[in-house]
Amino acid sequence: MNNLRFTLGRKIDINYFTNRLLLGISLFSAFAIYVLTRDIIQGLFSAAGFFFAWGITREIDPEKEYSAFLSAFIATGLIFFYFYDGINLAPLFFLLLGLRFISGICGYEPTLIDILALVLLGGYLSFSREKGVYFLILALMFFISWFRYAKNKVYLLLAGASVIVAFGLIKMYPDVAFFQMFSSLSPVAIYGIRTLIIAATIFLYYSLGKDEKIVDDLGNAMVSQHVQKALVFYSIAVMLLLTLENLTQSTGIIMLSAMTGATLWRIPR
Repeated sequence: MNNLRFTLGRKIDINYFTNRLLLGISLFSAFAIYVLTRDIIQGLFSAAGFFFAWGITREIDPEKEYSAFLSAFIATGLIFFYFYDGINLAPLFFLLLGLRFISGICGYEPTLIDILALVLLGGYLSFSREKGVYFLILALMFFISWFRYAKNKVYLLLAGASVIVAFGLIKMYPDVAFFQMFSSLSPVAIYGIRTLIIAATIFLYYSLGKDEKIVDDLGNAMVSQHVQKALVFYSIAVMLLLTLENLTQSTGIIMLSAMTGATLWRIPR
């Protein structure tokens, strides 16, 4: 393996029907929302939100292709009919790469470039948004990767370093407001959301790998436990962001819709 190669990218092969469907619906949703709102930026960001809801669901539940579309429709519907307050794309991309890093669904073990890319993106988000939570998420990712990749000590060292940086950032930016993403909701509703995240995580954790063989992008069979570890990472990372970050509610809806769609798709099956 070339250690100076970025391996966390995934190609969208238009020879697959579901990928053509994704592109078609994304373009249609951008056009439709533009026609309805006369706001081209909202149309483009809504299409990006559809894509990220789909993409994150594909990472946490790679067995079920169509559950990703359910998640994307839930996200787009709630954002459009509830209200649109902008979408923070960089944190969603950060979570997407973290999922791929742990699961190994791209078919490769992480390289130095992969690690640097995530650290730099986490650093950019931390300093631009003045939050230490992104290095806490990096610490979580590296710690889970320590178990995932044969307890390689490099990941444990990276996890420790990330914790130190996170607490340094928290000391640098001490003004932390809790539960600001859904501040309009009551405390009962917020704790209800967290309970549903935990319930969905447990349900998906024990459902993964039972129906179909999971394969990576190179066609190799994957161990379902690796996807389960990525799911646990995502669940904890989302709860950290809900608690410590002040992202837009539309971004929160996308993150929650990924787990919602994956769970609902499996319930009757």
